[in-house]
Amino acid sequence: MSQLREQLQCAQGEYRHARYPGDLAHDVLPARRAASPLPMLLGGLGAALAAAAAVLLAVLAHPARQREHDPSRQSLPLVKEVPLKEPRFQWTIPTIPELPGLPQIPRGMRLLLPEQV
Repeated sequence: MSQLREQLQCAQGEYRHARYPGDLAHDVLPARRAASPLPMLLGGLGAALAAAAAVLLAVLAHPARQREHDPSRQSLPLVKEVPLKEPRFQWTIPTIPELPGLPQIPRGMRLLLPEQV
């Protein structure tokens, strides 16, 4: 084997077996604080208050107007009445033919019911 090949394999082995001597994540990342529900609670409360204020502002800015009922004013009918005419065609419902009660089988055959088998 050539000397270059031996050097490459030696360097490859050193590279594969190299390890960080400590805890890399602990050394690099900042310390983790305990999660507090307070910011989430305050954010939700703030959003709810903002929504309530928006609804209150909309109601106060545009109050509902009440109309007085005037009996002299009649409303127009919603549907126009049309007189019915006699139909041009005579419709008849066809009758259904009667079907036999039992299946028709030849006289030479015996009918075996499930209880007789």
